[in-house]
Amino acid sequence: MIKLISTILFSVISTCLIAQNTKGIIFESGFHYGTVIKHTKKFQPPISGKTFAGEWSYYRNTYGKKDWQEVNHFPMFGVSFSYFNFGNNQDLGSAIAIRPSINYRFLDKRFFYGYFHFSTGLAFLNKPYHHTRNRINNVIGSKFNDITVIRLGTGWRFNPNWALQLAGTFTHYSNGGVTQPNLGINTTTLFASLVYSLNPVRKEDYILRSDNRVFDKKIRFHQMLILGGRERGAPGGKFYPSYGYQFTVTRNLSRVNRLHAGLEFEYATSTLEFLNHIGQFETQGERRRAAFRPSFILADEIILGNFSIMLQLGIYFGQPLDVPWIVYAKLGGRYYLPIWKQSKNKIFVSGQMKSHKSVAEYINIGVGVVF
Repeated sequence: MIKLISTILFSVISTCLIAQNTKGIIFESGFHYGTVIKHTKKFQPPISGKTFAGEWSYYRNTYGKKDWQEVNHFPMFGVSFSYFNFGNNQDLGSAIAIRPSINYRFLDKRFFYGYFHFSTGLAFLNKPYHHTRNRINNVIGSKFNDITVIRLGTGWRFNPNWALQLAGTFTHYSNGGVTQPNLGINTTTLFASLVYSLNPVRKEDYILRSDNRVFDKKIRFHQMLILGGRERGAPGGKFYPSYGYQFTVTRNLSRVNRLHAGLEFEYATSTLEFLNHIGQFETQGERRRAAFRPSFILADEIILGNFSIMLQLGIYFGQPLDVPWIVYAKLGGRYYLPIWKQSKNKIFVSGQMKSHKSVAEYINIGVGVVF
């Protein structure tokens, strides 16, 4: 496992050093120490030890080559590799992961700075639930899972190339309900890291533009077809798809931020199966109507060139019978295809995770248009 990570890191570093432009290249190596949070009473595996982890990252500090970089306060984009041990090697085991990452620095002074980190990617967990070998693990049902990391910290530059960082980190593992069980694993850790800037971006390197606050203020419309799904019942049970349609009215708040308001309509076949199982309602037509979930949604979209991060909140019109709360959240992203460059009409693809409170319901994909 460690040999695999070392090989990947060596390949990344070699590619960077061969590249002609090393401006803004950053390497980071750090260590996590913390614990797994038992976020629900249903969480069965005992947590007998502390969580510890190693993390290695490569970043590129933007400095204004694209106009949106300046408006976004010159974020750093990169990729992070991690190895986590959850403090219960018998039941929870360990995880390796790779994550596309973004860092924002704030209160950036000569020697000190604050930073915010967000990343999401793919994790491999080696001890998921198994009906004979690992029945106590009722929180993760598959080896491959989504990993999402949120971090807030501070850094100390002790020379132009080197810095020490200390941060609090929240990490979430889940397969989005694709395979049961899926209560998920949440960890909180203290993260300490050493950062090396190969060719630091200096104050005079930043490209500033006078028109960076000019943006399209027209109201536009987004519509999207959605496909998701989840496994229901016992682990290894049937997979039930969900079908959806979303329509939103949008307005840009700046060049890098967009507000959405609208409606989302979802038909959940897992709900229909649940109603059939408990015998709710007299006719199949009534059950199908109860499996239809309309909702009002508000969303904030953070624009990063052709990519964006979506933070969505939804409120159902009435309480669905098989979800714990009338409110749900979605976190994900979009990619706007680089076609019709001179037109305001766009085509995009989307990926999101839907959750109620702290438990994920499913992962969905979508395709949509802007007009």
